[in-house]
Amino acid sequence: MSSPNTNPVFVKNLDARQQQLYGYAELKLADFVARGNVIDFQLPADAEITDGAVTVSDTFNSGTLDGIQVGDSLNASRYLGTTSVKSAARTALVPTGYVSTPANNVLRVTRIPTGTAADKGTLRIYFGYVQLGQGDFTQG
Repeated sequence: MSSPNTNPVFVKNLDARQQQLYGYAELKLADFVARGNVIDFQLPADAEITDGAVTVSDTFNSGTLDGIQVGDSLNASRYLGTTSVKSAARTALVPTGYVSTPANNVLRVTRIPTGTAADKGTLRIYFGYVQLGQGDFTQG
């Protein structure tokens, strides 16, 4: 038991601190078409998405609908349900607390086109994550 004049007893090995890491990319219509409308970003195992957003900078002009989802290989819409890319907008990703595994270590952006094929479109995605057990420096 500690007194007001002494430091509290800390759990060993909890002094590691890390900087948040970010991925950022611009994805064009041709990038989606070349990859069957699915683009994966590799994450380390034990990573947790903490924030992010998708910004449509050049609208996709498909005939009926055009949307994207952001998730992973187990749940295509874990961080963003189907969202239109036919208008310029910024949409935040929603962190869920999910921690990646060695078998499911991607952030996946899936495009869902409907109707006449688009001939243009660009979006930017950024995502922040931390990794359990990772330390960049120590505190204390």
